[in-house]
Amino acid sequence: MIPETQWIQAEVRTRAEGVFMWAVLVVDMLNRAFDEGEIAAVEYKLRQIPQGLEKVFLDLLGKDNAHKEETLLILQWQLFLASDLEPQGLYEALIAGTAPESLVPRARQNPLITLDDIERYITSTSKGLIEVAKGGWGSRFIHETVRDFLLRNQRLETLYPILKDQMVKASHKRLAGCCLTALKSLSSGVWSSQDIGSTLALASPNFFIMRQLISFIISDCRKCLIRS
Repeated sequence: MIPETQWIQAEVRTRAEGVFMWAVLVVDMLNRAFDEGEIAAVEYKLRQIPQGLEKVFLDLLGKDNAHKEETLLILQWQLFLASDLEPQGLYEALIAGTAPESLVPRARQNPLITLDDIERYITSTSKGLIEVAKGGWGSRFIHETVRDFLLRNQRLETLYPILKDQMVKASHKRLAGCCLTALKSLSSGVWSSQDIGSTLALASPNFFIMRQLISFIISDCRKCLIRS
């Protein structure tokens, strides 16, 4: 083992101060730096990572994030999913919200886009906070600490002021909008009768999207009944 690697491992152990989640997040950040070819900058990057789990979360989500809209959307989907969603379904749900003109039936999607590509997209967009479950079915936060961090003390609203004091309501509205966008594509000419009638359509986003939209409506109706 080279001395630099030994130093990095020792530094991570020392600075983690027994907080497992801090070490997980930092190791993921360093691995991505390696993958992006920033080998010489890894030691510097480690020295710049703040102490304390909350500061790492804030640094990870709020600093130099060129895809902040996509990051917020994938966090919202993961927080408020009504049921497990396969990686490709999550990818399609994100496309519906950020680039709806690119939403097409799976039978006509680019065959060069592989499951590995989608998994990397999910990891990158979520800043490493969401992973694909083993076996390729379903996505999840890398640790329940992530969910707790995002939901407590209005941290998500702090990172994304657009949510203001209505984080749950605003998130449901945003995700429902994604669902409606995907459903509208059925009548826009994007989907042909062959697409809709084929067995491949059963694996397409519109079936998941419809279930998800109904879930949001039921959830909001329940809250209205409770308030009344």
